[in-house]
Amino acid sequence: MITYTGISGDIRNVVVCDLRSDTVTCPDAAMRAAMAQAEVGDDVYGEDTSILALESRMAGLLGKEAAVFMPTGTQSNLCAIMAHCGRSDQLIVGNTYHIFVDEAAGASVLAGVSMHAVAVDNIGAVSPETVRGAIQDDDFHSAISRLLCLENTAAGQVIPLDQMQAAAHVAWDAGLSVHLDGAQFFNAITALGCEAKELAACADSISVCFSKGLGAPSVLYWLDHPQSLPKPDAIAKSWAEVCAKLVFWPLPPVMRWIIIFQKCPQITIGQPR
Repeated sequence: MITYTGISGDIRNVVVCDLRSDTVTCPDAAMRAAMAQAEVGDDVYGEDTSILALESRMAGLLGKEAAVFMPTGTQSNLCAIMAHCGRSDQLIVGNTYHIFVDEAAGASVLAGVSMHAVAVDNIGAVSPETVRGAIQDDDFHSAISRLLCLENTAAGQVIPLDQMQAAAHVAWDAGLSVHLDGAQFFNAITALGCEAKELAACADSISVCFSKGLGAPSVLYWLDHPQSLPKPDAIAKSWAEVCAKLVFWPLPPVMRWIIIFQKCPQITIGQPR
């Protein structure tokens, strides 16, 4: 049975604090005003100055070279996986993590990447020993390990920086890339008391959500620094076309005038909550 059951508008309007999810937060007055007053342009031509400014701001905040708008966390994670892995490659991921449990096996179905799910500890962390033991040898009988997918927070629990770093370094030492599903990234750095760049340094690419604890609509960014990787916006467009024609999986290839989504994070980032 599906766990997502809606509530009627009459009930929702009188609820003081809705604890079903941190995604049910709504834009405040300042966010709505920013939407109405935003400069608009066609993002396909790189003319949406508002989105370009936010992408630049996020890249700087996390110490990465680039940021790309994605409408959902699932698409953001998928594009990162496709940038790091080729078809028949393998990723290593915690067996409770969103990429493995809650994204309809998109990494395998759409990207042709197998997922090796490994056990996590009592706070949701993947240990260095577990990562080391999961890495496949370069053998043509097996899928080659290319990527370690981490998550923080994990099931609402915060994983300390040193544990994140330890797992990441095992992957890097073996030649793998590291992706961080940071849907609750801002919650994590608040609890850890660290700078955004410190947690971001634990991964090559990051998915960040602004609806989780910040009150903005759900917008995410894929951030990365290696210049050798494919451009995530090109991946998003090409695979959106394939999905729309072949498997009816709606991944928007491009979006125009996306002020409704991207102006809210401009207001909410850095504001006390």
